Amino acid sequence: MKMPVLPFLNFRKLDRIYFLVDLHMPDMDGYAILNAVRQLEDPSLSSIPVVIMTSDDDSDNEVKGFDLGAYDYIRKPLLPDVLIRRVDRIMKREEMLKHLEKVGNRSTDRSF
Repeated sequence: MKMPVLPFLNFRKLDRIYFLVDLHMPDMDGYAILNAVRQLEDPSLSSIPVVIMTSDDDSDNEVKGFDLGAYDYIRKPLLPDVLIRRVDRIMKREEMLKHLEKVGNRSTDRSF
C-alpha cells in the first residue's frame, strides 16, 4: 500500500522542520520523499532540509541525492556524536540564512 505523499506536513506551527530519511524504506524510499518535498508549492515547505542516510557505499547514490536536493548525506552506522553535530550544523545554517534574508529584505525595503 502506497503512503499518501507527505501527509505529515500538517504541522506548520513548528519553528524548525528537518527530515532525516533512510534511502531504503518500504513503500516510499528516501528519493521519493525528497522529490515530494521539493515539489511542494509552498516555498517554506519545499525548502525543508532533507538529510538522507544509508548503509550503501555507492557514490552514485550520494551524487543522485545531492542532485535531487538533499541537504546532506549520512552513511550508516550512525555515530550519535556525529549525527548531533550534523543536525546542529543544519540548524545554524538555517538560522543564518533566515537572518540574511531578513537583512536583505530590510535593505531592499528602504526608500532613497
